[in-house]
Amino acid sequence: MDVSTKQSLLVSCLKKSLFIPFLVGTIILTGCGEESSYSNSSSNANNSNNTVVDNPENTTDDPSLYLADTPKVETADNFRDIAGNSMSTNYANVDGLKLRRGVIYRSNYLPLNETDLETFKTLEIKTVYDLRTNSEREKSPDILSPDTNIMMVNIAGSKESDLPKGIATAEDMINFFNSSMANMAAHDKGTQLRFGVVINSLIYTDGVQLYHCTARKDRTGWVTAVIQLLVGMKYDDVLQDYLLTNAYTADRVNATFRSSD
Repeated sequence: MDVSTKQSLLVSCLKKSLFIPFLVGTIILTGCGEESSYSNSSSNANNSNNTVVDNPENTTDDPSLYLADTPKVETADNFRDIAGNSMSTNYANVDGLKLRRGVIYRSNYLPLNETDLETFKTLEIKTVYDLRTNSEREKSPDILSPDTNIMMVNIAGSKESDLPKGIATAEDMINFFNSSMANMAAHDKGTQLRFGVVINSLIYTDGVQLYHCTARKDRTGWVTAVIQLLVGMKYDDVLQDYLLTNAYTADRVNATFRSSD
């Protein structure tokens, strides 16, 4: 699937999803720059829970701009902040407004050990969205603090996550991936609805939040890309962030290949 096709699918998903009426309530802009075309102009503009900045000149000292680097999570190698993991990599939108760090995280599944549970406590992650099927959850259960608010949204809408029969080559896998992703994002109304449920909840739920699937790149990657496009990030920046999964998971993927030789 080429870049232009992926972009058109994302746009299609945006147009058809449930969350499009809530664009004016979007998420995590802060920092300096001219007033953003993505600022909140809804009737909720004065709500203290909204995190979109209407007057950037008064937000140059926002503490989120100076957060420490996002810590690594031992049991989830693709855990990261969707606004960037450090001050130097803090993403900005097309108007120069930086995304607020420490608000929304993404990850692969979360079999947290004691160290990671303490990390989540320090980050004050209150709500976790599990985007997997029931069978995925049974095979790879999350281990989270008992006081975590867990929202289970089966993005795929299917009972099973196993690959269909007939996947025998890399080309078969590529073709399956392209067709399934195209169907998920641009054609399946149920999937679009579930994407909308997740993103609406991310917008209007208080506290630090995280969403994840199993492999941390497809369902999670698309939710991330849609959010980043909604707040006005450049498409190339969104694409590069999507591809960071390759770097974050390289050690584990390479180890898997070596063990299969």
